[in-house]
Amino acid sequence: MGTLTREDLKDLFPGPENFLRRKAIWDSCHGDVEEPGREDSTISTPPPPLSPLPQTSTPVQPIAPHSTPEKVVKLFFPEYVVHTDTELEHVRNEYFELAKKGEEQNCQMSKDLRCRLICNTMTSMIAILRANGDAESDRYPSKPEVTAMAKRIVKYYPMLQDLGKKNTWATVYGQLFKRLQNVRSPQKTFPDGRPSKKRHLKQKMPHPEQTTDTDEMESTPSTEINMSPDRDGSDSDSPKTMAKHYKTLQALFKKKNPNNEAVSQLLDLEFKARRAIIDLDSTLEENRYYNVIEAYPCFKVIGHVMEELRRIVDKNNSNYIAELKERWHNFCQKVLFYGVSKNMMKCPMGMTKIENALMILRALPSLFPSPSTAPKNTQPYLPFEDKDPNVYLKKCPLSCPVLLVSEFNCLLAIGDEPIHTLAKCEVVDGVLYLMAYYYAIHLTYPKCVATLLSVIQTEVLLDEIHERDLTPSYKKAIADWTAFNNPRQ
Repeated sequence: MGTLTREDLKDLFPGPENFLRRKAIWDSCHGDVEEPGREDSTISTPPPPLSPLPQTSTPVQPIAPHSTPEKVVKLFFPEYVVHTDTELEHVRNEYFELAKKGEEQNCQMSKDLRCRLICNTMTSMIAILRANGDAESDRYPSKPEVTAMAKRIVKYYPMLQDLGKKNTWATVYGQLFKRLQNVRSPQKTFPDGRPSKKRHLKQKMPHPEQTTDTDEMESTPSTEINMSPDRDGSDSDSPKTMAKHYKTLQALFKKKNPNNEAVSQLLDLEFKARRAIIDLDSTLEENRYYNVIEAYPCFKVIGHVMEELRRIVDKNNSNYIAELKERWHNFCQKVLFYGVSKNMMKCPMGMTKIENALMILRALPSLFPSPSTAPKNTQPYLPFEDKDPNVYLKKCPLSCPVLLVSEFNCLLAIGDEPIHTLAKCEVVDGVLYLMAYYYAIHLTYPKCVATLLSVIQTEVLLDEIHERDLTPSYKKAIADWTAFNNPRQ
């Protein structure tokens, strides 16, 4: 046995998993004195070979926009895995989509998702230590291991990097280490009140800034991760996954102050299933609003309804809402000249912005008329004098989204309850909010204003109209409008 070299032991017991066995045989044969605390560290480098090669430090190369870094932090023992799931992958894909446009700074991971990532990653690290049969039952990830994991997390989720700092992973490291301290089991008490020297040596680790580079702690080969079924892209739209998203969304919106960014991310993930349910709803349109709001109370928030409009019309355009409002304001300016030319509107000279906006709302149904006479409660704009809108709505329930404009403010209402209060100066944008509710709840345009809403759909929302909705009144209205704006054609 004494004639065995290190190379012979590697041939007899190959692989990093047999390192401790090779070390024990070598010590028993050659009587080497082991360094204190070394037997407990899984990140220590093995004894150098007989013919050492010069070691060089490999700098971390920047990740290409479409490359996917490994989710495995592979040390000599064990291998830790970065946590990921459908929602986290969605945020990551959104980051790289924005990166193509140079807008990656606009992508932020919500607080809930960040907490989930940190907690589940640390739980996974501890579980892997236990599953690998570590001889020390109280073994926890060391600081170098936590540092390596923090570096790998900011590689895989670049939006978590600390921009402008030397160590872009410092914040993630701090959160991982704080989580480790929260889950660490309390230390055993000893008769003399002092922990053992062995335990003290294990806990004495260097500061993260003093650790070696990630590439020095990782082995050269990489290991692929076998994704679980619920993380597989082909299963991301399964009923089980959609139900999970919906349950998370409901729990999130029951909070007093829900995180709107997290709600938007869940609405993105659950979009297909939600639209299938709403579009196939066979209930009367008068009751559909209540069913949708009961299932998705987040649609009482104007911001989420406008985002739903974006998902339906132009899902991949992150600037759609800003572009939509700009087109709408340009459309209103053209309507002023169009109405004056048809003697349906007064010259706006001397009017305030609010008076100008109200004049546009009053004239729109006449400028783009429908053959049917409009009932009072289906006009997009209704003046009312009651100070309490609830009293008015109880007397005259609405069958479609309507703007109620009073002396004091402007209300967007459906059915018998107000949804949102607007300032008088925002009354023109209220028409866009009406259109958003028509789309989100999947309502049919009332016949008396179908021509007007169809013109707004094609000219402002830039959404193609169905062939069956190309009524003679719409064709005539759009032809007159086009001829006025393009007289040379």
